[in-house]
Amino acid sequence: MLKSYLFAATAAMALTVSTLDPKQANAGGVPVFDSASLAQMVKQIVEMGKQLTEAQKQTEKLEDIIHDLTGSRDLSGLLNDTDAQTARRYADTDIHTFLDLASGKGSLSKNADGLSATAIEIISELGLRSGAEMIPSEPEGVRAHSIDLAHGTTIAAMSIGERSFNASTQRLSHVEELIGAIDNTQDLKASVDLNTRMQGQVALLLNEMLTLQAMQLRATGVEMGLNAAGDDNLVSTFSFNESQYRALNNQGEN
Repeated sequence: MLKSYLFAATAAMALTVSTLDPKQANAGGVPVFDSASLAQMVKQIVEMGKQLTEAQKQTEKLEDIIHDLTGSRDLSGLLNDTDAQTARRYADTDIHTFLDLASGKGSLSKNADGLSATAIEIISELGLRSGAEMIPSEPEGVRAHSIDLAHGTTIAAMSIGERSFNASTQRLSHVEELIGAIDNTQDLKASVDLNTRMQGQVALLLNEMLTLQAMQLRATGVEMGLNAAGDDNLVSTFSFNESQYRALNNQGEN
């Protein structure tokens, strides 16, 4: 582009020289060459060339800045391939599927296949039986359901807790890898993208923590509910009935 501008300027100078006023070019029939005007014109063209060179440098700098602020740096895939996404979704199932697993009426969703093996192993180790097996006289009764509820919640809390604990080393490794990537960012856009990726990792850690807290609250709530139900049954069984008491007293007096 710069060469084109210089060529145009040189052509303009040649055209200017060729169209000089004949009266000025020939004084008294003797050809006259205005060297001062030509020198000034050459000086102007040289200066124009310097300005164009500086403008080209500024344009290149602007292009570099635009490149530094736009485009992809492929950091969204950092520690985020298909295997990593699948591993993070180990608890991708509904809480009630654990109750179905405990009662023998169902299983965890296919997205939580990795968690199913852990849950089944816990059932075997603890020797847990379904409510229907423990209360064969009322397999669909409240007591049987309460047993399945307690066992299902226990299985969910233990399996998710175990899986989360076992993955703690991997999570730490991911954080360290992201920290190590800081020195490899080559421009501003890469730095911004890496910072965004780190925030995404923080969000994943928060989700993990919230999942564990939710399971703890669930387990506490189920325990309190079952205790309350047990107390209510106890009170109902041994409650004082005044009419029956009077009837018994009357029989004794007679």
